[in-house]
Amino acid sequence: MPRKVARFSPSITLPIGPFQGTFGVAAPEDREIVGRIGPGIVSSVPPGPHAGNIDLRELQEGSILYIPVWQPGGKIFTGDSHALQADGEVNLTALETGMREVRVQVHRHEQPGWEWPFAENDSHWMAMGMHRDLNEAFRIALRNTIAFLSRRARLTRHDAYGLASMAVNFRITQVVDVNQGVHAMIPKEIFARELRETMRVA
Repeated sequence: MPRKVARFSPSITLPIGPFQGTFGVAAPEDREIVGRIGPGIVSSVPPGPHAGNIDLRELQEGSILYIPVWQPGGKIFTGDSHALQADGEVNLTALETGMREVRVQVHRHEQPGWEWPFAENDSHWMAMGMHRDLNEAFRIALRNTIAFLSRRARLTRHDAYGLASMAVNFRITQVVDVNQGVHAMIPKEIFARELRETMRVA
């Protein structure tokens, strides 16, 4: 079996974790979107409520990305394939690659009620926020975290706010794509199995 590593130098070896840096749908027309070029035309560089160039390294094999659908048909797009990239993407440097094949399953969920993307893997739910201002990106991710915990874990908003401070890690997704990104890592293991099994993003 291949080792799935990349050699940075003779003395530094990095484990690879392939993922699509860009995965999104058509942006909404009725709200302010950074990178709007004209009616129906949006730059692929800044991420937003339509996802897009989010560069979330957790979106590896087996993960789930939930995106609000803003336009008829969704109009899914993907690209920006990475073999490896760290949280933060501090200077546009990643181990870029070309995917021969990207397999995805698409499911439509009727009105789950979110206005920002979420992600999920075996160990975490991830609430995202993007904005030109990193502080505001954090606040968006925090508000989405509180909403998720209050709606899905049935906590009061004050208790959800407290739990977010004690148990949720907020990471910088990237700072180079005009809109900066923050993702909140909500650990599944802290919830009793009976509750955890009822908690769904959509």
